[in-house]
Amino acid sequence: MTFLFAAETTGESAPLFPLIITGLFFASLLFIAAWGMKKTKNTDDFFLGGRLLGPWILAISYGAAYFSAVVFIGFAGTYGWQCSFKSLWVGVGNAVLGSLLAWLVLGKRTRKMTRRLGASTMPEFFLARYGSRGMKLVGALAIFLFLLPYSAGVFGGLTYLFQAVFHIDMKVALTVVTAVTGVYLVVGGYKAAARIDFLQGMIMFVGAIAMVWLVWRYFAA
Repeated sequence: MTFLFAAETTGESAPLFPLIITGLFFASLLFIAAWGMKKTKNTDDFFLGGRLLGPWILAISYGAAYFSAVVFIGFAGTYGWQCSFKSLWVGVGNAVLGSLLAWLVLGKRTRKMTRRLGASTMPEFFLARYGSRGMKLVGALAIFLFLLPYSAGVFGGLTYLFQAVFHIDMKVALTVVTAVTGVYLVVGGYKAAARIDFLQGMIMFVGAIAMVWLVWRYFAA
């Protein structure tokens, strides 16, 4: 497996294998985005996937968005290295409170009420449910303020990953990642975004298992 990381250890240009895999991955994202564009007929399709996405796609796409570069690069690389197994309690808290409890308490109720009220976003739901433009404004500001640093963390993690693997300038890496993400979000809507997140979630799941096995094998040897 050392040939996968030859560029990092020798200081040479990135090996061919990661370039091919990344190119195929980007091509698959654009293909799914084009498919999503054909399937999107109205704003409900664009923002909510027509409310027809299955539980597996919803669950795994949510996990991929929630446990993304912030967890795999920021959390694992920082707290995992500094605190070892004790840092797993943070992951348990995120999984139980941030994922399981949120879905159990809010998921089904929110879906039923937003569908009945014809709301596509949470700010629209606040306006339709409570008739308060102030709540709508506060909800929109909360989403913007809290998602902005989170998105910056995700793109920052991906940028560091691309820089480490391909030895390219951070600005170039950030531009490429942002452009590809923007294209599939704008072109394909949520139908494409959910399936892309599903694909990424499966890659993250398999990659996490492979990473644990490789590390264990390395230290066991």
